[in-house]
Amino acid sequence: MNQRVLRAVDVELAAAAAERWVVPVEGFLWRARRCAEAMLYALLVEAKVDVTQLAEQGKGLDNLAKHAKLQGMIPRAMRDHLDSAQKYGNSATHFQPEGLASEANATIVANALSELARWFYTRDDRALPDALHGPLAALIDVRHRVRSPAELALEQERRSTHELTQRLRAAATPSVERPPPPFTARLAAIGVGLVALGGGVGFGVARLTLASSPDAPAPSPTVLAAPTPAPSVAPTAAFVPVVEVPAVPVAPSGVTACPSGMLRVGARGEPGAFCIDQDAVLEGEYRRCVASGRCAHPPPAPEPGCNWDNGPSADGYAANCLSWELARAYCRQLTGEGDLPTRVEWQAVAANRIGVRLVADTNEWSSDPPTGGMRHVRGARRGAAFAWSAEPEARGHRNVSFRCVLRSERP
Repeated sequence: MNQRVLRAVDVELAAAAAERWVVPVEGFLWRARRCAEAMLYALLVEAKVDVTQLAEQGKGLDNLAKHAKLQGMIPRAMRDHLDSAQKYGNSATHFQPEGLASEANATIVANALSELARWFYTRDDRALPDALHGPLAALIDVRHRVRSPAELALEQERRSTHELTQRLRAAATPSVERPPPPFTARLAAIGVGLVALGGGVGFGVARLTLASSPDAPAPSPTVLAAPTPAPSVAPTAAFVPVVEVPAVPVAPSGVTACPSGMLRVGARGEPGAFCIDQDAVLEGEYRRCVASGRCAHPPPAPEPGCNWDNGPSADGYAANCLSWELARAYCRQLTGEGDLPTRVEWQAVAANRIGVRLVADTNEWSSDPPTGGMRHVRGARRGAAFAWSAEPEARGHRNVSFRCVLRSERP
């Protein structure tokens, strides 16, 4: 196929994927129609059709699909997908008196465009190019959405700020003298006893040698004191250093702001006030916690789509496929007072209209106790941001992420 034309299809598909989760959805619907048109133009070029005249005439998706050279080339299922792209793409381009397009429209077109792209690139048993896996995943799953340069820069700044905060906290923490382990203490006591015993024996030999000399005066009898054994050291329990943790932001200690990336709920010093992450914890943040030894490494991926198992390429996505225990441990290692939000705290977020950012079709862990073998999680579907559901403990949690809160007292 003409590489220049194929490149045009690649560009249109990437542009549509970048618009997929932008609200309102009209931009994505328009981009999806352009991508479908680019595929048809590419098929016509492959069929030796001069598309210059068609482009000058402004032939749209419907006219291109009905071209004689494409009859019998496009399967019926793909023509249905083309119809969906045309219908919703047209409605997004023109003013609609009944209002804007809905997420349901975008979902239909996203599925149609994904199937069209897979068919277009894999015709004649060709392999799907590796570069297209990302855009195709972004069309279907919000966790793989293409992030804008501004979002990526903000996330990088947030990570840098978090790392700097951790270094400042470590520098402000007083050092703690650790006593030697029990085995080392015993070994030191034995060493002191041997040195003392050796000194006594050496002194006695010297006195005997002096006494055997004929010219030496008779020595007065001397009683050598037995070496005093070093006191035995009793085994000590495992030592746990006491780390001075700075007061959490909501405590009435003069702290005036939540850490970077967190939002305050309630007035400073008010009982029950807390700080909450504006975004879900990112895969990159959890991966660095594991690398530093502060977080446990998750078990092998229980199901496809677990981004902590995908390496640095998934650092910008919300961490998922982590159990409730691992998620809560991550929050608690932040300052010692970190935790997952409770259901009551999420209700406070909603009541105070705090601008947290939610991931569509993704749930989040809460710190509420399990009910009937399941833990409550917060549904984050569009239009039902604070609906509650439950997630079985045994599943892989591919659609479950989490965020942290900091509070002055545990509930």
